[in-house]
Formats: sequence, C-alpha cells, structure tokens
Amino acid sequence: MSFPSNSFSVTSSPVGSPTGTPRETPSQTPERLIPFVLPDLTAFDSPRGSTKRMITPNSSPTTERTNAIFQKKCPAAPTKQRKKEAGIWQQPFGKGAKSVLDNGEFSANDTDFFTDETIGQGDFSIVYSFTGSTNYHPDYSNEDLVLKVYKKEVFEEHSLVCEREFIQNTLNQYAVLEKDQLPVAKILNFDTVLVDGFVIQERIQPFKLEYLKNENLLNTLQRLFEYGHTKKFPLDLKPENLGIRNGQLVLIDLDENHEVTDKDAFACRLNNALKSFGPWAPLLDPRK
Repeated sequence: MSFPSNSFSVTSSPVGSPTGTPRETPSQTPERLIPFVLPDLTAFDSPRGSTKRMITPNSSPTTERTNAIFQKKCPAAPTKQRKKEAGIWQQPFGKGAKSVLDNGEFSANDTDFFTDETIGQGDFSIVYSFTGSTNYHPDYSNEDLVLKVYKKEVFEEHSLVCEREFIQNTLNQYAVLEKDQLPVAKILNFDTVLVDGFVIQERIQPFKLEYLKNENLLNTLQRLFEYGHTKKFPLDLKPENLGIRNGQLVLIDLDENHEVTDKDAFACRLNNALKSFGPWAPLLDPRK
C-alpha cells in the first residue's frame, strides 16, 4: 500500500499545540530536548458464547505482582520474573497459536488460510500476511489484513500468562481506546481471539517521523501521550507502533502490560517513549 499523498500536505512550517498556542519546531529548539536521566530501571469480551468475565486493568488479580516488576525496572518486555506454568499448548489459545507457528495455517469460516510473509516482529509477537481461497472478512481483502501471534519463545517462557494476562491486557486496552474514540487499528476477531490464538488486524501504512510536520498528525500523537499519561495506561507509543490510515495517525500495537501505578516506573516508561521520537519529544511531553 502507498502513503495517501492527497490526504494531507506536509510542510516545514511551525506547528501549533492542540490548544492553538504556537510552538517552535524541533529544528528551532535543540537545546530543549528532554534530558532522559532517570536511573536505568531496565517493564474482552470473552469468546462468543463464553461466560468468562472480562478482566479489566483495574480488576486484574495480578496488578500488584506486575507493579512490583515495574518498580525494579522499565523494560520493553518486563516479564522474565513471572512464574512459569505448564499447559498453554493444551488450551485453545495455545493450540491455535501453535498451528500458525508450526504449520503456518489456520482455519476460519470453513476456509483454510496460510501465512505468507513475515511483515515484522516485536518483543512479544510476529506479524504475518496471509492468503486464502476467500477473504477472511467481507469488508477487507486478505491483502489488507495481518495476523499477529506471540512468538514460540514467549509461549514457552510465560505459558498460561500469555492467555491469562498478556492478550487480556491487549484486548482491554483496545476496548477502552475504541470506547474513548481514540485512533487504533481495527481488530477483526476481537470476540474470538482467546479461541483463535492470534489477532487479525487491519494492515496500516507505516509511520515516519517526518509525518509529524503535519499539524493534525502531531496533535493526534500529543493526544495519545496525554491520554496515556492521565489514565496511567501504558500505551506503547513509539514510531514503529504507529501507522497512517486515510491520512490519520493510528496506533497499531498495544501493550501486554496493564496500568503502572508506581510513579518512577511510569516516568521511566514515558521518558523511553518520548526519547524514541527524537527532536519531537519536547512537543509531545504531556507533563509540560
């Protein structure tokens, strides 16, 4: 897919704040870059027909355990301290994921689908394109969708935590962002993820830092930083987790961890996120 050139114009003129107050562009303010000097703290609805209650960020039974982890460090995937549990491959979520990881295939709507090429990968997941004799969803061609599945080593390291916490937290974040009308890539199998073992998501045009020269995109990103900071929601805001859909900024990857209540740990995560945006960081910092 190509970037929609007629969706907006990118200029080098100074951009404004969400409130309309003129701000300087990064090139004018190199001395204002945030000094990231904090200590090294190296952090759904259930399937259709199920009666399992949705675990919300505030009601998760493991919040205290996760917060204890974040108090010690602030990694991209702060999970190695979690206790291993056996049996994930015997659960529907694990079985579905294993079929994709081992055989490169899955079934839906009486159709077999096959993973095609690796689009990308992060700390937790691998992203694939996929093909099939019919479209997975009537509103999308298969070329406009991607499949996200946890890596085999993540399943082997964390086992049932992948199903009981990681994917639950991701789906909860998605539901909250959708409810609050924030831009997030559509999850097509939201209702059946815990049975499928993977996420089917719309494929979004990759984001580039230079796009922040557009005021509307910059304002949207400022809004996401402000939202995460106010709600203490660990939105995984970094350039590779953003995309462009119809000329609008969209969050395409969500965090597997729930809210961080420790002040220093949250500040560390926020600083790490801001740092990834280089000279744009001062304009994005919600603490100003």
